[in-house]
Amino acid sequence: MKKLLLTATLALITVVSASAVDIDIKYKGYVDTGAGLMFPSNDETYMDGLGYNYTLSTTHGIELFKGLFLGAGLEANLIGYNEKEDYGYNYGEESFEVGGLVTVFAEARYNILRTKKISPFVGLRIGGGYQSIDEESCFHFAPMAGCTFNFTKNFGLDVGLRYGLYSSGADDDDDYYDSSSYIYNTLNVFVGIHF
Repeated sequence: MKKLLLTATLALITVVSASAVDIDIKYKGYVDTGAGLMFPSNDETYMDGLGYNYTLSTTHGIELFKGLFLGAGLEANLIGYNEKEDYGYNYGEESFEVGGLVTVFAEARYNILRTKKISPFVGLRIGGGYQSIDEESCFHFAPMAGCTFNFTKNFGLDVGLRYGLYSSGADDDDDYYDSSSYIYNTLNVFVGIHF
């Protein structure tokens, strides 16, 4: 709740501070796809080593002034990973599993040289969703950086690198009083369009 309140406050401050600037509010959308690696950051997860990640996302919102975008979107990830067996007759064996991550997020993105044909950008996604590895809800945090190639005033190509953090709390079945927090990380190269 505190993070949501902080995000809303920052958005409001941005809008108020931008009121001193000549604002030309207009619709803007992004669609991108990417691929990369997924890896757990703690040893208590079901994953054994690196996993693979394929992503598709769309974001829609407004451009407050040249370069500053605020919006909301949906991201779907298809992941493949080796699952380790921690108990029972198959202890120590691995099997290849396929799962998914689906998140809804708020996004802020800033194109540094928006009026130029080629512009670097930075962005941030914050949201939540569901991850099927542990079958739990998750918190999503994803900073990104890349380069925009503007073909026309409202259309172009975006290429970048995005880090994703997915954190969820899951109950440990072995101990009634114990619960664990599972953290998964992704590192994706993505390509997409804006319109």
